[in-house]
Amino acid sequence: MYQPPNWTAIAGLAIAAVVALLAGPLVRLTAPGFDPATAALAADALRLLIFLAPLVMLAEVLRAHLNAHHHVV
Repeated sequence: MYQPPNWTAIAGLAIAAVVALLAGPLVRLTAPGFDPATAALAADALRLLIFLAPLVMLAEVLRAHLNAHHHVV
């Protein structure tokens, strides 16, 4: 049986990849007062932590599915 791709996971990974690529400019834009060392550290942390967002998105979709079928988690 054909299973369509999970668009939530695909979209989440695509958004996370774009944010990871633009981590340096995003940190400079959102935290202009950071010195260069702190901005670099924040950008590195953002590159690592942004990939948790798709996992959370997928977990919420699965939770909603279970909740809709009265299998409350």
